[in-house]
Amino acid sequence: MGKEWAAVLADLPLFDGLSKRQLGKIAGLGVARRLPPLTSIVTKGDTGDAFFVIITGEAVVRRTGRRNVPLGPGDFFGEMALLDGAPRTATVEATSEVEVMLIPRSAFRKMLRSEPAIAVKMLETLAARLRATQSSPTS
Repeated sequence: MGKEWAAVLADLPLFDGLSKRQLGKIAGLGVARRLPPLTSIVTKGDTGDAFFVIITGEAVVRRTGRRNVPLGPGDFFGEMALLDGAPRTATVEATSEVEVMLIPRSAFRKMLRSEPAIAVKMLETLAARLRATQSSPTS
């Protein structure tokens, strides 16, 4: 699944600008999980210990006081868990049978120690995205 998953990761904004080799390194950490409908994939308040990409099926993000957000193939969640491991801010539940690729935080952090160029590129991408959300037109 490595090359197949590398192609999936290449489409995600978090991994913009990474080389095929670097994407392959990250994809090699991926673990497939198949979950039945109505299964919680992650639960609000739990430790953020993995990043997820939906390969097949559908899920929904549930947050108290907010509208539910549907997810499908190619959608992802838990990207901040790769970096900080903070508690989950939402529950994500499978609404159909779902296959996900998950990347464990511990394996990702270990890989970053041996591949610091990936960390640098990801920081550049995150900084650019943050800057874009904070920029405002000048008058």
